[in-house]
Amino acid sequence: MKIILVLLLVTYLLGCASGKLDYTPPKAEEVETFEAEIKGTYDQVWRKIVDKLSQNAYVINNLSKESGLINFSFEIAPPDDYADCGKYIGEFSNLRGSAKYDFNGASSANFTIKRDALVFNVERKTSLSGRGNVFVKKNKKESILVRFNAIFTLKGTDYKTFMGPNYSTQRAVDNFSVTFSTKEKGKNSQGFMVCQSKGIIEAALMSSLR
Repeated sequence: MKIILVLLLVTYLLGCASGKLDYTPPKAEEVETFEAEIKGTYDQVWRKIVDKLSQNAYVINNLSKESGLINFSFEIAPPDDYADCGKYIGEFSNLRGSAKYDFNGASSANFTIKRDALVFNVERKTSLSGRGNVFVKKNKKESILVRFNAIFTLKGTDYKTFMGPNYSTQRAVDNFSVTFSTKEKGKNSQGFMVCQSKGIIEAALMSSLR
């Protein structure tokens, strides 16, 4: 009898559940070029760039003073400080209560959604990493041209918990990733999320050299 009552209660709660989660991609922003003329000799500017990269705990992969190229890797957090991946806005309600959601697509977040007859409790975890390229070139006698761009990869995992057909707790894991750059937006393979750089890491590096 108790089992029947529990099943009836679960069915009732699921039937009363309602909600939505809408996604809006990021607004189109004017593409910014991160370059500057730095006063000093080539050696002085080169040493300054390498010093700044080391101070910020970036991992320098390759550097060639002769060609003026530096390639480095980074991991930065939280992702939503550096990436604009649009907005998720929605709400969910059942007899237990209601909740509203408003978060950047790059953010880690907890939310509940209803798909057909199933209700999913989702714990989303995200991380942001990438590679940067610095190009250094002699421009004038008293200044050096420095240009910077980066390629980012946002990785996310959705840990989903839901009530299965036999009223037992089921779990599922979905992974997604979005690759984008300083100059170009990127879209994940499923096509439901678009990301673009906020230019924070790029601007911080350039301003530190001035």
